[in-house]
Amino acid sequence: MGGLSLKIWILTLITFGIYYFWGKTEVRRRLWNAVRLNGQPLEYTGTGKELFLGFLIVTVLIFIPVIAYVIALQVIFGPDSLMANAGLIPLYLVFFYLTGVAIYRAQRYRLRRTRWRGIRGTMSGNPWRFGWTYFWTLLTLIPTLGWSSPWRHVKLARILTNDSRLGSRNFSMEASARPLLAPFALMWASWLLIAAPWIYAAADESKKSALLALGLSAPLVLLALVLSIRYQVRAANYLAGQTRFEGAVFGLALTIGSLIGLIVTNLLIAMFTLGIFTPVIQTRTARYIIKRLSINGVVNLAAITQATDALERTGEGLAEAFDVDMF
Repeated sequence: MGGLSLKIWILTLITFGIYYFWGKTEVRRRLWNAVRLNGQPLEYTGTGKELFLGFLIVTVLIFIPVIAYVIALQVIFGPDSLMANAGLIPLYLVFFYLTGVAIYRAQRYRLRRTRWRGIRGTMSGNPWRFGWTYFWTLLTLIPTLGWSSPWRHVKLARILTNDSRLGSRNFSMEASARPLLAPFALMWASWLLIAAPWIYAAADESKKSALLALGLSAPLVLLALVLSIRYQVRAANYLAGQTRFEGAVFGLALTIGSLIGLIVTNLLIAMFTLGIFTPVIQTRTARYIIKRLSINGVVNLAAITQATDALERTGEGLAEAFDVDMF
């Protein structure tokens, strides 16, 4: 992937960013083809043109009007005025909603462009309905001080999984937030411990208190990061284990130490290559997950027929705009 990374970077630079979409497509094709299920490789059928057109459509329909709206606020109310800043609030709310839509549309596009044994995937739900669920569940984080996060995490994962299909057959997930509450509580408490000395320092308003808060925060931040990764590992393993496809049961065996190692080495690669080796990072991440993913059980492959819904002609432009797509 190193050679491909350099090729994508050079051609993207020469074409002023346009080749990025073709480069992303080539990375996906290689990653998909490297995955074998029952001895058969996955096939990615998306194109760079589809991704590029999707991005252009989002730019014209969303970002140009947004820029015009922001400029109008500045002209009407004046720069940095209270009314101009208040006028940005609806814009932020719309962006939060569209982030959910983008997540759903990105997964649907990838599934529809993924084939296994000639059968393609799809999704049976509505991205706009998912966007609304993503939005209103996000608002619950404020009054609950974040405690609705495990419930929200499971709810959104359940929708995305239960709407996913391979051909005519559905994936399914039955999960609850209860197994995630204990690891979340530890993570939540660790971040609260970090905030406590800073709250005291703000009330005391002395330089000594600020230095004390800084000294206490450093080791606590490391602890909080480890506990946050621990929560993500527990959540990923649990949700994977609750996923079914016909007679097959999924499993995932992530560990805290191995995930920390992956994150640290990926950060070092990104830092020392200035992001040029992003495809290498994506390949390492995909390999890490696939090697720890298991599928046990028997599926009647003959009963799976081709999906019959219509394919969109463009890629997930919203996902590109909101940067919510890992691969």
